[in-house]
Amino acid sequence: MANSYKYFTDNDRVSIRTPLYESVSLNSSSISQSSEVNLYTGSSNMYISFYDGAASSATSNLMFDMTVARNTTELTGGFQLTQQNNLYKQFSKILYGPNSTGAIQTLDLDFDDDSTNSYVLNNAIFLDFARGKIKDEIRKGTFALTMSVSGTAGASAKYVYLADVSGATNYKVDSPVGEYGALYVVGTSGASITGSITDTNRIQGLVFYQAGTVVLSPYIFSVSSSNAIPSNVNTFLSSSQAGILLSAMGATTLTSNDGATGNIGYFLTGSGITGSVEAVMRQIGNVSFQSTTEINSTVYFCRVFNNEFNFSANPTYLSSSQIVVKGGDPLNQPVSYITTVGLYSDDNQLLAVAKLSEPIKKTPSNELILRTRLDF
Repeated sequence: MANSYKYFTDNDRVSIRTPLYESVSLNSSSISQSSEVNLYTGSSNMYISFYDGAASSATSNLMFDMTVARNTTELTGGFQLTQQNNLYKQFSKILYGPNSTGAIQTLDLDFDDDSTNSYVLNNAIFLDFARGKIKDEIRKGTFALTMSVSGTAGASAKYVYLADVSGATNYKVDSPVGEYGALYVVGTSGASITGSITDTNRIQGLVFYQAGTVVLSPYIFSVSSSNAIPSNVNTFLSSSQAGILLSAMGATTLTSNDGATGNIGYFLTGSGITGSVEAVMRQIGNVSFQSTTEINSTVYFCRVFNNEFNFSANPTYLSSSQIVVKGGDPLNQPVSYITTVGLYSDDNQLLAVAKLSEPIKKTPSNELILRTRLDF
């Protein structure tokens, strides 16, 4: 190993970021679960965790946590109102932050910069995906979810399809947890939808990319006028499209794992949080997105000039004070073979070692640039 060092300048290194994408897909047969072995209910009974295998197994991986919440200005009374309201405040603080006066903000699906809040979300469904699945973030424009609005998720169910179709370019950055995009209704299995796909009245959820949190409107489930949820709040589509959808699919009846049935309004007020989550989870079809892992790298350009590193510190390089590789002819050029690059700290402490795939010949008549990449 050579005992001389060469210092890097700012021109000899560059920092780069490389995103790596991985597809994540959950199908309806695994999520709508006929049994509860994949589920874990916390002792607080305020959420349910879904695993890709038996929740009690050490080899199973957490996929997402799910809960429901409601504001006290709508659907008052019923079971766990205080807990649901506390959850609502918690998610509002985390995802939206307080307003200018420090008060809790009402969740809003307007996805615009006005203050009208015409699409307020006083009740909400939250899916919080595991960090091990989203990695650094959910890739914008790749999130898609299907939701059964007629019967439990399965082959015979009718679905609504949601996706952040404009997420790659049309996203917001005013959340404390980073960037977020809108989930638009992009189609149904029971009715056609016309008009611009970016119509704001098609927004039925938000996806927070770095946080890995998805906020869904409970109004995605078709409701009749007799249901507890007001039919004029956050209308499912435009009036004509809503008429098509409602006539095709009818009001949605949900079923919890213990066999209780009712509309979404019933579960939010007449059932505990875990009962509501079970009922909604049984309606989820396929979920897919791409996770993102950002590889931060520093590339060091190790420049070896013609008059550098032409000799070796290997003891066998010399014999009787003569350079062995010259073959006894003092007129021959010295020769060395570079096999390793060492990166050192300012106080000459070895930090990283890069090995070449094969030795490279170095003489006073050639120059080299060795590109060394350090990922972290």
